[in-house]
Amino acid sequence: TKWKNGKAYPPHWITIKMDTTHIIHGFYFWPRANEVASSGNPQNIHIDISQDSTTWKSLGDFVLQNVEGRQNLYLPFGFPARYFKITITQSYKAVYKTYIAEVGTF
Repeated sequence: TKWKNGKAYPPHWITIKMDTTHIIHGFYFWPRANEVASSGNPQNIHIDISQDSTTWKSLGDFVLQNVEGRQNLYLPFGFPARYFKITITQSYKAVYKTYIAEVGTF
C-alpha cells in the first residue's frame, strides 16, 4: 500500500497470522471513528484463509456497511485457519484511501 507521494487506489490487503489454528465462525470489523461522512470505510471486501500462508481458500466477497461501531460478518459454518487475508476492493465514496481500526475472528 502506498503511503507517500501519491494515491494508491484499492485493492488494499492485510494478512493476519494467529497464534494457532482456530475454527473461524465469523469476522468482526471496527471502522475508524468519525469516518462515515468522509468515508474511506471498506465497502467491498474479499476474505481468504490459510493454514500455512501458501495455500489459500477463498471464503468469498462481502459487503460491509458504512456505519459507526462493530460489524459482525457470520460464516455459514466454522473454517479452520491460522491465517486470514482481508482484501478491500472498494471503499465507500470510491475514495483511494481505506482503513479498518480493528479486525478479528470469532
